[in-house]
Amino acid sequence: MKVIQINVIADSGSTGRTMREVHRYLKGHGVESKVVYGHGRKPKGPDEYRIVGWVGYYIHNVLARLFGSQGWHSYFATRKLVRYLRREDPDVIHLRNLHGNYLHIPTLFRFLASFPGKVVWTTHDFWMATGGCYFLECARWKDGTCGRGCPFQRGFPFGRPSLVARNMELRKKIAGMGNLVIQCNSRYAEQALSLSVLRNVPRRVILNWIDLFAFRPGDALLPHSGRKPVVQVAWAMLARGSGRFERFVAFARSHKDKYHFRMLGLRRGFAPEDFPFIEFLDPTDDVCALARFYQGGDVFLNTSTADTFGKVGAESLSCGVPIIVFDCMALPELVGPRCGRVLRQDSTDDEMEEAIDEVLSWDREEVREACRKQALDRFDYEKNCRALLALYRGEDSES
Repeated sequence: MKVIQINVIADSGSTGRTMREVHRYLKGHGVESKVVYGHGRKPKGPDEYRIVGWVGYYIHNVLARLFGSQGWHSYFATRKLVRYLRREDPDVIHLRNLHGNYLHIPTLFRFLASFPGKVVWTTHDFWMATGGCYFLECARWKDGTCGRGCPFQRGFPFGRPSLVARNMELRKKIAGMGNLVIQCNSRYAEQALSLSVLRNVPRRVILNWIDLFAFRPGDALLPHSGRKPVVQVAWAMLARGSGRFERFVAFARSHKDKYHFRMLGLRRGFAPEDFPFIEFLDPTDDVCALARFYQGGDVFLNTSTADTFGKVGAESLSCGVPIIVFDCMALPELVGPRCGRVLRQDSTDDEMEEAIDEVLSWDREEVREACRKQALDRFDYEKNCRALLALYRGEDSES
């Protein structure tokens, strides 16, 4: 069997690391595996293929921002990719994040519609089911009427209503592909897609996984007495200027004397001196450094309101650190008994403080064991990759 995965990036971010982990698992189990990625570093060997260089990526990026036409450029690069796929002749093509200014989506799916093998597509977000939104911002995706009158029309990556409607018409054609199976990485994603234009496409729930060896509890628990509890958050959960960012900053500012706030993933051009009550840490894709970040906290505050899984929360649990999430999308699925709290999205700062204090009041050794057990039971790399391989082979298996 030969499997080719396609993703926007090769190594970094949760999707890049997930693709790389599947690649490693497949090769370790006698499956020929190759990875195709949109842009970034040069390929390191014969198992890698890059679709566009930096020039092609930036041209697509500029055109997408000017005309709201993401996924409708890079035509010749995509034609070259199709020739590569024909030459390699895989049994399975696994699609991951296809948006990201590197593919001409219609050309790719014209090829996939006649591809004799299996096509698997993972719900890293919901771009596959909308006219361009990465997540389910309104209800128009359910009946496929994205286009004119879209409430999010003015924001990137959108453009003219006709382009958004054209995106949705393409999704409807994709729904008719007989060789397509969607890998849903949460129960929520499976339920949401059952209401979309892709409702008739076969779906399998296979949860994301994490490296349980790298992400494990630290050697010792630091006592709470004599220090402020550490509340952590990841930059990927926020965007400066967004309501989530402003709310977190306001909460951190008003509670700086009670908690020590740490944020991982400082972006270039951001001025940390404007927020002296938050400790900012440089971004990293080193799993050991990420594990140390999680291990150094008392509670992980996931402020995201749009996640099809929530991998950073799972990594925190695996390190024995409880999480606090909002009742949005798949995030509540992460939280087990004594593993954290689920808050309403419109919770007040007082309610957030109460939740943090409640989690901090629990027996720490008991919490650490419960969090680790939740990760071992649900996010095991070997178990969930085995289920994915069964999906490739046409065997009925869910994680």
